[in-house]
Amino acid sequence: MKHGPYQEKSAMFLQRVKNKATGKTYLYLMEVTSAKNSAGEVVHINKKVKSFGNEDKFKQEKPEEYKLLIDQYSRANVKAAVELHKSQTLAETLKDMTSSGLLSLPNGTTPVFCYGLSVIKQIWNKLNLDYKLSYIRQHDTDIKFKAEDVVFYLAGIKIIDPASHLQAYQSRFSYLGAPAENVSLEDFYRSLDFIADAKEKVMKHLHKEVSRITGRDLKMVFFDCTNTYFETRLDDQEKLIRKLTHETSGMMEQEGRTQEEIEKYLESAEFAEELKNEAERLDLKRMRGPSKEKRIDLPLVGIALIIDTNGIPVDFEVYDGNRSEFKIAVPAIRKLADKYGVEDCIFVADRGINSAVNLKDLHDSGFGFIVAQKVSRQGTKLREAMQSSDGWTKLNDDLRYKAIPWVKSKVIVDPETGDRKTVSVKCTLVLTYSESRKKSDAVANDRQIERARAAVSSGEVVGYKSVGWKELVEVSSEKDEYVAVSLKDELIKERRLREGFAACVYVSADKSKQQITPETAIAAYKRQVKIEDCFRIMKTNFSLRPMYVWNPRHIRGHVTICVIALVILRLLQLRLDKNGVHMSTDDIVDALDNARLTLLASAGRNDLYLNASSIHDFSQLNALKDSTAVGQKAAEEDHDDVKRGINDLLACTGLKPLKTVNLLSDLNNCLKARMPSREAAIGELVSSNLRAVYQQCM
Repeated sequence: MKHGPYQEKSAMFLQRVKNKATGKTYLYLMEVTSAKNSAGEVVHINKKVKSFGNEDKFKQEKPEEYKLLIDQYSRANVKAAVELHKSQTLAETLKDMTSSGLLSLPNGTTPVFCYGLSVIKQIWNKLNLDYKLSYIRQHDTDIKFKAEDVVFYLAGIKIIDPASHLQAYQSRFSYLGAPAENVSLEDFYRSLDFIADAKEKVMKHLHKEVSRITGRDLKMVFFDCTNTYFETRLDDQEKLIRKLTHETSGMMEQEGRTQEEIEKYLESAEFAEELKNEAERLDLKRMRGPSKEKRIDLPLVGIALIIDTNGIPVDFEVYDGNRSEFKIAVPAIRKLADKYGVEDCIFVADRGINSAVNLKDLHDSGFGFIVAQKVSRQGTKLREAMQSSDGWTKLNDDLRYKAIPWVKSKVIVDPETGDRKTVSVKCTLVLTYSESRKKSDAVANDRQIERARAAVSSGEVVGYKSVGWKELVEVSSEKDEYVAVSLKDELIKERRLREGFAACVYVSADKSKQQITPETAIAAYKRQVKIEDCFRIMKTNFSLRPMYVWNPRHIRGHVTICVIALVILRLLQLRLDKNGVHMSTDDIVDALDNARLTLLASAGRNDLYLNASSIHDFSQLNALKDSTAVGQKAAEEDHDDVKRGINDLLACTGLKPLKTVNLLSDLNNCLKARMPSREAAIGELVSSNLRAVYQQCM
């Protein structure tokens, strides 16, 4: 493409001039011409073409001519036409220059900005989080920098491209709307402390705002626990023991104590009490315990999460990694009820809290519950119910169920008296059978059986842990090697018989207006998948696992930011659904991450930005031109999906889609956000060839 000398351009528009003396408005047809002066600068010259006199009189006397004139020459229409022409011309210019090799934008040469935060900011604003966090900061802390801006950025970056807090700090210039200036890395970590200390107030505020936006009523909530690990060799208790042992030994040596005296004290009840008190003071979190990810070798921290029927978090608790969810469940639920004034509520949970003690405590506290129940190893009664053809009710073409009166019971020992007693709770067990579940269970069993058979054939050392496929093999413990020697045929047969079956137990609260039926129990428990999805999002999309902060405040702050991000993400999904658009979490994240601007050129105030998400020829041309037709078509379709996703997200949050090429004013208008200052964000990254592109395009 050849670029010749500058061509003069002109456009016509209407201009209104009001006479201050008479108050009358006069109408003129104007022509604006752009040309270059002797200095090579583009100047605009306005010239009066025709006068129509008094506008009111002209409109009254010649209404049809007036209307035609307005439609043809109104400033708004002319401006829109000029902008469209300009955009199309620029787009074609960029395409031609890219394909011809005249323009190249290698990574690292030009600044690239992600504007996905602009979408997230609209939900953040609807939740009034700036106001709340600013109020807490000013009234409860001595923090002078705007910690609320840092918390917003950290929550947003969790959704778009999760990273460590150090990485988030270093990459902040790449995100439109990030606190790029006047913040330090120390401020980022102080913001973790700030949000950790404000956790209770923030969650109460979010509950109020989410209730206002969605009509949340907390008649039914979903509860589950998970944990995440830390890639460190010692847990907090082990570190504390080492630290105090070393410090105490050193002090006693300075006092002239013998080694025998030192060792005696370190083994004493007094030193054990000192360790206990210090551990309680420090609120140790990173402890060893049962890991959901099978990382028993690493310290853990537990997270209990409660969500509403829309899958939006209501509250959460962070607890020590060595505590069982059996013990954390009921206290967390009671705390929720007290905090939000919940009275008549049904709690839905996975089988992790299914014990007679927990269920009785829930029921005695005035709550109804629906909790998953194992169908394995449940005795003769359940086995017979599964195999019997009597008592089944068809719910749909795929699912049938039967309801069975049930008693959950357990013999416990009173810790004070040592007496044994039986704890029991009457409930209803709902047994379900699904053909689709049978198929998926069969596939899973096939995979584990084949794995177990391979272990037997090779004489594999499987260890003493009997979980998963290892449960299906008999082992020889000679020399403590635990070698697989044969299959457990009876257990395999039992697993096959359980394919397609599932169960849950329920009971309504004594004074509840919500009476649970088998149908409502099945429907509610199916929605339990939402909370599992919440944990999946936090662990996978938000990179909650593993965790790289270590002190209790930072851990709590980090989880709080993840929960805030999850609230925003769920509200985004609800808005999309309302607009008739259904996007998965991964699709939303992909779209937000690909919402990118590339700086084309900079000359004074006339910064020019390419919407890199809207023109695949620009970003993918070189990669596509040598590919197959099939590959090119697939890449184009993938790009179109991303572009469509970005525009859907902008639309559902009240923002406007960007043009192909944008000035700063366009960004402010469409995204309701401002670019970082050139000094902070751009620096010397703009190359000379891009300045030339700017001149050619203008």
